[in-house]
Amino acid sequence: MSGQSSVSEVANALTALYQGTSQEARDQANAWLGQFQKTTQAWSTSDAILGSEELGPEAKMFAAQTLRNKIITDLEELGEQGALALRDSVVNHLRNFRNGPQPLITQLCLSLADLAVQLGAWTDPFADMTGMFLSDPDSVSCLLEFLAVLPEEVLNERIIVPA
Repeated sequence: MSGQSSVSEVANALTALYQGTSQEARDQANAWLGQFQKTTQAWSTSDAILGSEELGPEAKMFAAQTLRNKIITDLEELGEQGALALRDSVVNHLRNFRNGPQPLITQLCLSLADLAVQLGAWTDPFADMTGMFLSDPDSVSCLLEFLAVLPEEVLNERIIVPA
């Protein structure tokens, strides 16, 4: 696996995983994707996939799940400013996907909830999310999803809450 995983490399691996004709090809794609998710490049590539108009829902779901897992396990890779920028980007993706699909909305809300739990620099996630999503009737469901998953993530034992 190269150090610079591009959007197209991830898309090709996902195609092999979901549409591969041999079990060996699917296994190789799955292994490659698992390694990709552990790289620092996964942050920017996943963000780019979420912003891509060319890629389908499977790629976007993979990207959202990758971001969430990285937030839980590797948030320190970004530093405070990088984490705040990620928060802003995930909020923008959530706005763009406010009409669905619902599993993607849930993954993005989980990512934001995990950031809210871990990121001390995000001083008032409740007020910020309410302000951003309550004024748009099409976005209220995103706010409700965030509020639904937030208490679960506060209790998530995988998340290390800074002291």
